[in-house]
Amino acid sequence: MYQLPAAPRANGEVLDSAFRLSRTGFARMLPYAILTSLLSAAPFVYLLKAYADVLADPAATIRFLFSWRSGLMGFVMVTLGMLIYGASIVRIESIAQGADVGIGRSFGATLPRLPALVGAMFCFVLAVLVGCFFFVVPGIYLAGALFLFVPAIVLDGKGAIESLGRSYQLVLGHWWRLATIGGIALIVAYLVYLVVGVLVGLVMGFRGAELSFIVVVNLVSSLVGGLLMAPFFAALCVEMYREVKIRKQVV
Repeated sequence: MYQLPAAPRANGEVLDSAFRLSRTGFARMLPYAILTSLLSAAPFVYLLKAYADVLADPAATIRFLFSWRSGLMGFVMVTLGMLIYGASIVRIESIAQGADVGIGRSFGATLPRLPALVGAMFCFVLAVLVGCFFFVVPGIYLAGALFLFVPAIVLDGKGAIESLGRSYQLVLGHWWRLATIGGIALIVAYLVYLVVGVLVGLVMGFRGAELSFIVVVNLVSSLVGGLLMAPFFAALCVEMYREVKIRKQVV
């Protein structure tokens, strides 16, 4: 059973808390996982239906990636993705606090923060890309130092730039701790997706290496894997945010 922590924890305890919290709220977090999976699948379905040549022709792929349709699709996906992710953070934190706010209130609380979420997301990506341009390492560091901007916005009401600064200040001195926790979580997620992919491929039957079949297998694997892992990563985000706040004695 999940218990809200009141003191600093070891890395394994943070992961254990995330697993316990995701298990406690798994059924209630499934709508967010389903929405995230459907959103991630939408571009593949769209391309398969309307731009099949893009998947088969590298030149067509490049033209599409630099087209206004691709840019618009990317912006819409980022906006909807941040709305869903922000609402999932609000919901899982409310479950941790023992006061479940429900789906409607989680989205209602996130919607006014959507401009800040989208703005912070683009600033985050820009900072990481610029950092990667300077020998990659600064980009990796910034990715680990700034990624807690979402809970800073939806849980503590910070603005776009302020949330990035909040994340940086909290992570400072604990970068390797969070990187270790996140690395273990990513390994677990990789194994889950790998097993799901193999099972999906076996169920659907191997039919050679047709591109359309590979896309479908990857799509189904991503959908199933997302349903299993999305609640856990939302729980892990709030648990890491809580952990650094406890260690920095920040309210």
